[in-house]
Amino acid sequence: MSEQEANSSPEQQTLSIQQAIDLGMQHHSAGRLPEAESIYQKILQTDPNQSVALHLLGSVAHQVGNNDLAVELITKALAIKPDFVEAHSNLGSALLAMGKLDDAVTSCRNALAIQPDYIEAHINLGNTLKELGRLDEAITHYHKAIDIKPDYDLAYNNLGGALKELGRLDEAISHYQKAIDINPDYDLAHSNLGLTLMKQVQKLPRLPQFVARLPFYISYLESLGVMNATLDNILNGKGENIPLLTNSFLHWFETIDWSGMTLLELGSGNSTLYFSKFFKSVTAYEPSEKWFKFLQSRIPKNVDCTNVHSILSVLKNEDLDKYDVILLDPAENRAKIARIISEKDYSGSIFFDNSEWYRQSIGVLSQVGFSEIPFFGIKPVQDWVSCTSVLVKPDCLSNWITSEWKRFPDLARPRKSSVWDNENSSDDSANHCEYC
Repeated sequence: MSEQEANSSPEQQTLSIQQAIDLGMQHHSAGRLPEAESIYQKILQTDPNQSVALHLLGSVAHQVGNNDLAVELITKALAIKPDFVEAHSNLGSALLAMGKLDDAVTSCRNALAIQPDYIEAHINLGNTLKELGRLDEAITHYHKAIDIKPDYDLAYNNLGGALKELGRLDEAISHYQKAIDINPDYDLAHSNLGLTLMKQVQKLPRLPQFVARLPFYISYLESLGVMNATLDNILNGKGENIPLLTNSFLHWFETIDWSGMTLLELGSGNSTLYFSKFFKSVTAYEPSEKWFKFLQSRIPKNVDCTNVHSILSVLKNEDLDKYDVILLDPAENRAKIARIISEKDYSGSIFFDNSEWYRQSIGVLSQVGFSEIPFFGIKPVQDWVSCTSVLVKPDCLSNWITSEWKRFPDLARPRKSSVWDNENSSDDSANHCEYC
């Protein structure tokens, strides 16, 4: 606290804090999360027990996917102010994102016990009950939200989703349409309406096969984040932060167990948060001070993120042998970075994004023995096919190539057994249909 603040009256300090909160909320509402976060943190430096700032900082953490931190901050706010209805509701939302559904229900009900007409608590509780499969109860709370605010587009959209899962397609379509009538720019409602209409059309006889399969293709694009990701916030269909890398690369990457390996990330962002969930440790170098500050309150304990003037300059003195994998995706000269890596005789693996744009850089690495495995695919916020490549020296392939996959991508259909995958099977008939 400054000398001027120390000499001011409690009333003046309260006014100053309230003005700061108001300014932070203006940034927050406008989507300027780094600016809002910075203001909330400064408030807490002055008053660590400022419950509103704790709650709002937790809300920012929840919005960027750092739900562990969100729960910690909001819980602290509630310990100071137990009747903080907004905090109870947002705690429920963060717990829902973490999959702690029973705890989320409790938090939402706590909010409604304090203020029965708190609309966001009805929405959050409805969403949680829907995840639990308690669709009739979810529908009740969506209806209550609509009773409180008849023009609430989100409530109509979520109600449509619950009705769709119950197979009540006509009602679902009606509510999606109502959401769109209220907000014509509501992209998610348009998407949900289209998916539901296609599901309804599937019931028609003699439907062409390509039309019958459209719902799957739309669902697949939705799972990639095409429907809800933005340039400022790259998300998959579950609302989780993901790196801006191709879908085929991410599908492959998540089948491998990287938990005992280390990653050097040249350039940071959503990728840092994502990869920290898979690697034993992540070391990240970030030239942008804005991105560096934005990540500081979000990165977990297994991440060491450093703000550097230039990745090129710091890489010259880096011991690359400490790292099993390098992610090469900086906003700097990649050919020069590739040359440094090649001269250091690095023998690990390299993830190289947009490799279709940087063929000279790939050539530099190929000259020292790296082989390229290209993963062409799409990214949620781009309308072209791009490539994320894996570069590895052939004698190192065994470090992560395995027939035992850790997981399958969403919408995959793995089989536990197959007569065509069993050497001892007596059924060698070509008439046996494995794909029917």
